Amino acid sequence: HVLDVSVLEHVFLALVKGAPSLETLALSTKYLGFFGDIHLLDFSKCPSLKNVVLSTPMIVPTSQTAAMRSLTNLELRFCTSIEDCLQWLDLCPAVERLLVRLFCSRPDLIDGRERSGSTRGRLRRLSYLTHLEIHGFSGDSDPGPLLDQLDLPALKYFKLNMYDTIESSSNWVYVNGLIERSQPPLECLSLAATPLSGDELVSCLRHLRSLKELSARGMWSCDELLLALDVRDRPKPGVPLCPMLETLDLVNSSWTTEVLAEVLLGRLPRHSASSDGSNSVSHLKALVINKGLVTQVKKHARIKDCLRRGLKVLGAEAKDLHAAFASRRVVFI
Repeated sequence: HVLDVSVLEHVFLALVKGAPSLETLALSTKYLGFFGDIHLLDFSKCPSLKNVVLSTPMIVPTSQTAAMRSLTNLELRFCTSIEDCLQWLDLCPAVERLLVRLFCSRPDLIDGRERSGSTRGRLRRLSYLTHLEIHGFSGDSDPGPLLDQLDLPALKYFKLNMYDTIESSSNWVYVNGLIERSQPPLECLSLAATPLSGDELVSCLRHLRSLKELSARGMWSCDELLLALDVRDRPKPGVPLCPMLETLDLVNSSWTTEVLAEVLLGRLPRHSASSDGSNSVSHLKALVINKGLVTQVKKHARIKDCLRRGLKVLGAEAKDLHAAFASRRVVFI
């Protein structure tokens, strides 16, 4: 951990000369040192590298770097363009966990040429990636074009937080595109303050039969989503939406208590399966809502019934943009 990225120059030189036993590299700076300088790093003589955590800007691997086939964990905590992120991914075919904190998208740079309309370029198929977490921190940091470049057939955990920084005038379908393209065995989907509409989210969930945890934080109206999750007294062909769902997170979202209560009852043991088992669903174990609403919600007659039958209603605080910047592992601005 240093004050400015330029202080790391001797570290960079040492790595280029070779660190054959190095497995974890974590670099961070107190200040951005953000003056247009791009620090290129050649990892070809670091074949054992498994974990890279960068909380510092403007460090990208050189095109001459050999593929880092041992690297399984990559954290780019101050990423200034999608192109920089893709340069890293092109060298990490075995990556299993990826965290990106995006401060600028610049999709015009993808594959080195400007695009009008779709930003689709060469797809990156990351066959081993199971955990993906992306944060967008400004109106210029739309992560959608990054999702448009990825094919993730092994993805199990996906968290996306955009902190309400993007106002989309048209359908924001990047998440849907990723899910439809990859058909992943997703178990946890967390979407916070994104431009994804209710009907687009429902469309996305139709592909996620193995989903156990769903977080739709910051959604203006969740009633459409809740009604789609309802399994009571509504004949539907085939398997219902998210039959394995155990946890539903609606922090900072808007919903109607009556609708919420009906859906919760439908996901509890007494109503959870039809006689032939075709519409069987897992029991919903936990509902997460704003901390200040827990007492009020628990007083609702139908939700009291849910509590008696094992449902837990938990309170949480939404992590806003200010709290994200104040987090311990962040570059100070």
